[in-house]
Amino acid sequence: MPNIPLPPFKEFDRKTWIKGAVFIFLVVSFFLLEYFLDRQFINLFNEWEDGKRENDKGDVQIRRRLNDLTYKELKNN
Repeated sequence: MPNIPLPPFKEFDRKTWIKGAVFIFLVVSFFLLEYFLDRQFINLFNEWEDGKRENDKGDVQIRRRLNDLTYKELKNN
């Protein structure tokens, strides 16, 4: 088996390891945060859309009641 020389190994000091670990932690945290916030905003948007539809139905019912009341008042006068 041929003896293949390995590239020279540079030893890193403690400060470099800490910087690397913090960098990796921040990058992973950023992507996880983006992922979960996107999911939350999508859920909030869907809930808002559902609520908007329900409120529209409620507004229509209120308008119908007001129209019925005004019609009855006009009819009685």
